[in-house]
Amino acid sequence: MNMTSPACVDFHTPASFITAACGCPPAPGRPALLLIDGAREPRLDHWVSRRPDEAWFSLTGAKPGTTLFARSPLLVELPPGPPDLFVTSLLNPPAHPRAASVLHSSVGVQELGEHMRAHLYVSEADGTTWGLAIWDPFVLAALAGSARPINALVTDPILRPAQIASLLTPFECWAFRHRDGLPCAIALPLPGADIEPPPFVIEAWQWEQLVDLPIPDRVAELLRQSYPELREDAVEEMLLRFCATAIRECRTQGRDGLAAYSEWAAKALSEALSERGLR
Repeated sequence: MNMTSPACVDFHTPASFITAACGCPPAPGRPALLLIDGAREPRLDHWVSRRPDEAWFSLTGAKPGTTLFARSPLLVELPPGPPDLFVTSLLNPPAHPRAASVLHSSVGVQELGEHMRAHLYVSEADGTTWGLAIWDPFVLAALAGSARPINALVTDPILRPAQIASLLTPFECWAFRHRDGLPCAIALPLPGADIEPPPFVIEAWQWEQLVDLPIPDRVAELLRQSYPELREDAVEEMLLRFCATAIRECRTQGRDGLAAYSEWAAKALSEALSERGLR
């Protein structure tokens, strides 16, 4: 990997991280917001306990002081000045790329949290309701689009343009880390776009893509464990492409589940590496 790439740069402030992800500095005077998934970041419990006076907002409605609170997705405004070591660690590898996002918004924590909570659930035509983990930047990238593709099975935004505009209008920047460690940003709607208010009704074609959404990450993880010679900086796109192909082949033949996907992907990947003299 090129040692001058952003993946190898230490980001010491949320502003520098947003600038790298979005290509421009954040608007002056706007406080940075941090969205942390407590289910992916075990240190969050300790950090929350040291900051009892912060205006935390749990997107899932967990109450402060309960066990679930620090295991839920939490939104909090970062104070001005240099961030503490915990926040700095979230901005840089080896932090889990899906554990945290840095946000800028035209509204405050409480209003933004209520807005996001209103968009957590979607309905099928028959009225069945499902939750969307929109706090996970990889999920959101597939739902709404991002500067760089995230999911090899979901190549286009799942939500319709008016749904994307409804969800993302309050945001001025949503920055996160891609799988390869590089800063990335959610694609935001243009000002004045038409808006479809929540709750969204999901059509059949959208539902098919939602079903594809959670699979490739886990298959790719198993393949990396089986093939340690794979280099993250060289093979990411190819690896996800093999995962997508394997999953589609499995489903075409009536096979489903992580074991079946991994078996097909491992076979395809082994053949490709052999052709390249890597195995």
